[in-house]
Amino acid sequence: MSHARIFDLWPSLRAFSDDAGTSYGTAKAMKRRGQIPPQYWQRLIDGAAARDIADITYERLAALYTDNRVTRTPAPTSEVA
Repeated sequence: MSHARIFDLWPSLRAFSDDAGTSYGTAKAMKRRGQIPPQYWQRLIDGAAARDIADITYERLAALYTDNRVTRTPAPTSEVA
C-alpha cells in the first residue's frame, strides 16, 4: 500500500483532513508530497477505525514513512581529487 492509496481510502480529502485533525490545505500538501507525518497517525488510525477502513496501523504508516524518507534521501556525493 502506498501513501496515495491511503488517501484514496477516505471518501474525500476533506474527510481525511477532518480525521487527521488538520486543515484541508495541509492534507492536500501531504497528498502532493506523498507523505503523512507521524503527528497525524493516531488520529488517522482512530478515524479509519470509525469509518471501518482496514489496515491503517502504526506499523503500516511507519513503514511507508520510512520507505518514503529513504527513497527521498539523496545519495551522498563523493569528490574525486
